[in-house]
Amino acid sequence: MSLETNFDLAQLVTLFGALLALLLSIASLFWSRENRPENKLFASIMVLFALLMLGAIRSNAGIPTENQQYWVLHLWGAFALAIGPLLYFYVRTSVDASYIFKGQRLVHFIPILLHLSLLMPLVFVGAEIRESYVNIYIERELYRKLIPGIPNGMVLMITYALASFIWIRRFKTHVTQVASFEDQLRIRWLRWFTSLLVMLLLLLGLFSLHELYRLPAACAMTAFMCAIILIALVRPRVFHGIQTTLKLSGEEKYGTSQLDTLQKKAYLKTLLLHFEQEKPYLQQELTLRDVAAQVNMPYRHVSQVVNEMLDKHFIDFVNSYRIEAAKTILLDPNSLHLSIEGVAAEAGFNSRSAFYREFKKATGVTPGAFRKSQPTP
Repeated sequence: MSLETNFDLAQLVTLFGALLALLLSIASLFWSRENRPENKLFASIMVLFALLMLGAIRSNAGIPTENQQYWVLHLWGAFALAIGPLLYFYVRTSVDASYIFKGQRLVHFIPILLHLSLLMPLVFVGAEIRESYVNIYIERELYRKLIPGIPNGMVLMITYALASFIWIRRFKTHVTQVASFEDQLRIRWLRWFTSLLVMLLLLLGLFSLHELYRLPAACAMTAFMCAIILIALVRPRVFHGIQTTLKLSGEEKYGTSQLDTLQKKAYLKTLLLHFEQEKPYLQQELTLRDVAAQVNMPYRHVSQVVNEMLDKHFIDFVNSYRIEAAKTILLDPNSLHLSIEGVAAEAGFNSRSAFYREFKKATGVTPGAFRKSQPTP
């Protein structure tokens, strides 16, 4: 069979995307050694998607269904079923440092084991019986009924994705109150990555559905892999998991707090004085626990004072000081040599995009427009 018949442009693009996924899986094993569990889970997800993409290439390489190996078809379906549980465990280990993968959690892989059990009859029979069995299997199109593949894999994927989104949402609430800005970026990454995996599985389905969709689906899958590599190069720390230890004990309503109004006002005065004099907001990785230690207060009291007395989350409170610091820098004639990235770093931001977003939200204009609108000395 000629190369032109077996490998068209869509398959070559998909092959390139699969190779990128394998590269990502290898690279992830060398990321932050303090967060090995999520690194391994991320690598596993990338390996499975690489194999799914390679399987899609093979199934569309001009090989008739009856000539495709029975075990290959089954393994492809098992890989699709495994993506969902692995995504869920990746999210859980990323947002919760105390989450441990225990033996009982293997129950999530029961559908995969049941699916693979269809292979067992072929292990204990001779070649002739095996060939006859496979012929019946193909002729009656049982593979369409017994191999979950993408349809059932998609249902399980969406189920696990929804469960992952629930955990991301729960921790996002706590991150905005007690964690650093970098942890917020990691939350955004997990939300984006979860959506991405659902889209990738859907694109695999489109790739296998009709020739009309194959090239666009292949380009989109490969583009997604390129995007992940770009993120890994530009912001590798988003793959390192949430650094702040978060405990989910319900929403922070402070119903059991013993603070009265006078104590809250005293704490607020101390907190504001500390921010004005010591300028802790210039630290890019500042967390609520850091501030609490600096002012010698329980971190829950700091959170309560900021929420109830200022009607702000901790991150918004810190960013308000950073925005004012950025305004001062932008208006300073001696700081004209600084780029926007330089201004962001000087003000305590460690992301140009976050600086732009927060600055425009607070002032209504971008940092560049704000600088240009000021009279030249």
